Amino acid sequence: MLLGVGVAATQLSTYKLSAAAATTVVLNLDAGTYSGSGNWLDGTANDNDAVLQGTPVWNAANGGYFDLVPGDGDFFTISDASSLDSMTEVSFEMWVNIDTVSAAGPNMLFSKRSTTSDGYVGFFTTTGWTFRFGTGTGTGITYSSAPTTSAWQHIVATIGSAGSKIYINGSEAASSAYTGTSGNVNTAAALDLFEVNPRPQVGPVRMDGKVGIFKVYNGVLTAANVLSNFNATKTRFGL
Repeated sequence: MLLGVGVAATQLSTYKLSAAAATTVVLNLDAGTYSGSGNWLDGTANDNDAVLQGTPVWNAANGGYFDLVPGDGDFFTISDASSLDSMTEVSFEMWVNIDTVSAAGPNMLFSKRSTTSDGYVGFFTTTGWTFRFGTGTGTGITYSSAPTTSAWQHIVATIGSAGSKIYINGSEAASSAYTGTSGNVNTAAALDLFEVNPRPQVGPVRMDGKVGIFKVYNGVLTAANVLSNFNATKTRFGL
């Protein structure tokens, strides 16, 4: 079931970024631009469009978001592309609203890997958040705090040669000397959002909640960048 389709459709002509403006952002998914059917279109010139899997429900509230139900098989998949593989430093940015945190395994935010030691992945558990870039199990940057539920949150993770950071709602929550291994991210695997890739795997579960924005950057956002992005969108999500 799709709600408020007409509202989103009117925005389609205004959100597509020029190639020059998209040199840093390699993936820009904003649910406010969803047309009401078909793929969730990438707002960059890279055209890394997301294919809906299951039956994600689009809602016009908060400027537009998707509601994901794990039992309905809801997630998104994006075909492999060089723009998603060529980063030497990376930032992930998203607005999410978690309904429940499953204790059964990692709750997936994104995954683009063909083995546990390549590509990149982000997830949360009952005890915190973890992001990995070209390295395997047991490594990455982690923020050891139980995720908030039933509230919109702006989550950013940056991983680069100078270390890594996690920001929540515009403020730094964790930092680490972790730099990842950028030489291991060039994989032919698709990028799955809110699902684990490769599939199947025992343990990981799909996120139960909502997503309004999801972005990937080829480079490291500064603290000022993160705060600016948060301030630019926080009113939309009720903060």
